[in-house]
Amino acid sequence: MHSTRGSETKLTSAARETDYLVVGRVLRKVGKPVHIICFWLQPDKLAKFFVASDICCFFLQASGGSLMAIQEEDMQNLGKAVVLASLAIQLAFFSAFTYVVTLIQRNDEYNCSHKQAPALTPVFVCLWITIVLLYMRNIFRTIEFANDRGSFVVTHEWLFYAFESLPIFLAVLALTSFHFGRLMECQGVDQPRWMAQIDAANATDAANAADAGKTVIGYDAPHCEDKAVVAPALKEDV
Repeated sequence: MHSTRGSETKLTSAARETDYLVVGRVLRKVGKPVHIICFWLQPDKLAKFFVASDICCFFLQASGGSLMAIQEEDMQNLGKAVVLASLAIQLAFFSAFTYVVTLIQRNDEYNCSHKQAPALTPVFVCLWITIVLLYMRNIFRTIEFANDRGSFVVTHEWLFYAFESLPIFLAVLALTSFHFGRLMECQGVDQPRWMAQIDAANATDAANAADAGKTVIGYDAPHCEDKAVVAPALKEDV
């Protein structure tokens, strides 16, 4: 039962990686790195870093599941320990990602707050909905694997549907309802509103820094995959 319930689903991975890519795209637009524990994570590396962590955890879980399939108690215990470790590591990386989202949204330095870039508000609403739901699911999976086969958590099916199936369903529903592709689309030569708002905030930061004789650390000229135009005033400051 553990190996069936605990297996990583494609929908869960897709929801998590969608969040990683969206935050990575926002950070690339901002052009400033984030500090995680003891190192700086560059904007173009954020999504790759968290997706890579997901892939590593997936292989650890697959290895643990393979060991649990062996008909030897020692190997099964080892497999369970490997899966538990991978779930704990995955939860730690997801906590780091949650910290990054909080930092980008709350720290005015990144110009992504509701006041500075109101067009990003629905994006962050969807991010937080999916983050909370995926947290619920990850915590339940960790608790489930930590318990024995005859425990209450494992033997009562409704817990599986309430804390694993339902959060995944609601997360996918949120992603399809808000639809990042529609909120963040970048067509032709016109920028979406959220990009224009970040450009304006970045230009203000650059102008203020120039007046004060300082350099905005990590700042890059506003850019967009669809040929964004840099404001003339910003060109002079940069």
